[in-house]
Amino acid sequence: GASSPTPQTPNATVMTSRREDLAWAAGLFEGEGCLNFKRETSKPSFCGIQANLASTDADTASRFAAIVGVGKLRVQKPYGLGTKEVYYWSIHSFENVQYLIALFWCWLGERRRNKAKELLAIMRVYHASGLPRVGVIHPRRKRANEKIK
Repeated sequence: GASSPTPQTPNATVMTSRREDLAWAAGLFEGEGCLNFKRETSKPSFCGIQANLASTDADTASRFAAIVGVGKLRVQKPYGLGTKEVYYWSIHSFENVQYLIALFWCWLGERRRNKAKELLAIMRVYHASGLPRVGVIHPRRKRANEKIK
């Protein structure tokens, strides 16, 4: 006969492998994340690349940040017609964005890979010009299990 699905327990602790965690995080980033080029308006000679992700689910945003291991997670209170807090994760250093792209590469779709290649190529040309870039590596990696202030 047909087998029945395994019952799901809402509070069950699920042990996952690092590869499964990365695949989950890459899928979330593929759907909800963003890679973009940033130019400082106050200093046009400064530019950089950044990665962002937004979620209205604190547990999802926290899990993502913990898996990635770099970046900052902050919360924005609802405003206007919004009724939920929004959790924003972001990284702004060239090195950390490179790390993120490498971490997720095998799970990214063609459009996201092409965007990553384009941004990295822009930064290679920019760096070759000798101009300064935005962002530095933080000596301490942020973890999502830290309290959001």
